[in-house]
Amino acid sequence: MLKFRFLILLFAIISLSYSHMLGKIEPSSRCQSVNKSAYNESQSVSLEWKSENDPLDSQDQEGQRIIQKREGKFIYQPISDQKGIPEWYHLQKHEVPWKMQLKYDLAYSKVLVYDVQFPSPVKSKYECNNTVHAELYLPKSLRTNWEIDKQGSSEKRFPADEPIPAVIILDVLAGEPILSRTLGLMFAENGIAGLFVQMAYYGPRRPANGPKLLTTDLEHTKAGIRQTVLDCRIAAAWLEQFPGINKKRIGMIGTSLGSFMTGITGAMEPRLNKIALLLSGGGLIDAYWDHPKAKPFRKLFSQIPYAKDYAKTILAPVDPITYAPLLKQRSILMIAASEDEVVPPRAAKALWNQTGKQQIIWIKTTHAGAVFYFPQISHQLSQFFGESVEGQQSKN
Repeated sequence: MLKFRFLILLFAIISLSYSHMLGKIEPSSRCQSVNKSAYNESQSVSLEWKSENDPLDSQDQEGQRIIQKREGKFIYQPISDQKGIPEWYHLQKHEVPWKMQLKYDLAYSKVLVYDVQFPSPVKSKYECNNTVHAELYLPKSLRTNWEIDKQGSSEKRFPADEPIPAVIILDVLAGEPILSRTLGLMFAENGIAGLFVQMAYYGPRRPANGPKLLTTDLEHTKAGIRQTVLDCRIAAAWLEQFPGINKKRIGMIGTSLGSFMTGITGAMEPRLNKIALLLSGGGLIDAYWDHPKAKPFRKLFSQIPYAKDYAKTILAPVDPITYAPLLKQRSILMIAASEDEVVPPRAAKALWNQTGKQQIIWIKTTHAGAVFYFPQISHQLSQFFGESVEGQQSKN
């Protein structure tokens, strides 16, 4: 595990060093509380962000204006009647306050990185878990479309002739966001906006002495998964309203644990039309029942008749394969490891079969060994999310 983490860290340092970052990426402190006053004071709505000709805004070396921070509100509106979506994952129309602040101006890569926050639609008993934290990676070229009106009282961002795609990014089980940040930077360098969203109980959302997302408390785990899915539904709607983003080309990617959340979110949120699942699978009970790491969970069911079938029923709401009929409606790319010892290949095959046997790339390696294939994987991902669904279908 230490060798794997060192390789990931080394790769990330190489990837980011040429970006002329002046400071290291520091881990966010845990249990940051919701800044309710910042949300409530904002009067901004959707594409028009008022009273924001901020004297703190700066210019880059080419004289282009760099937005330092913004706050606003938008209305989350389901774009379907949600009849095909389990009530467990329903979201109703409501107002969502948000804020963003510049974190890094990566001059060489021509990428801007923003911290983004908005309240979770789910309220857990841990206040710090109820604020969604994300990082937005924007191609710097997109910033050239900011303009101030003649009165200077408001500003609008006018999209380019061809608005860019956007991708929501979810992290791995370990929660060290090196891979997700590398993906965000890679996407932005290829003209795709990346939004890395911290899952429930991850990063600054995890209480100092509180639980992780995955525990032997199944109700806690299921609630955390539901919260993450609903948070990402809000994130997709926020991207849809963000100026310069092509609302018809919003996708989502997750790796390992994040891929399971991505599969569920992709099924629940129609705004997401492209889904990439890295080291993922479905049919969790069949795949993991005899796995050594599942021993603590098997004990929970040891005294129950037909324990395996009962476990399937209990975990069905958080198993991506449950929602395979909905996922069939999306464009899917799966990348699976043929020697994966964490997510069994049989789980990847099961999900691939049930979701319509769409694109799948097998790499001959283990779960941890997938890092060595990142150059190949990154090319495939940029191509997948950078191409329109229509263009992709014409090739098939």
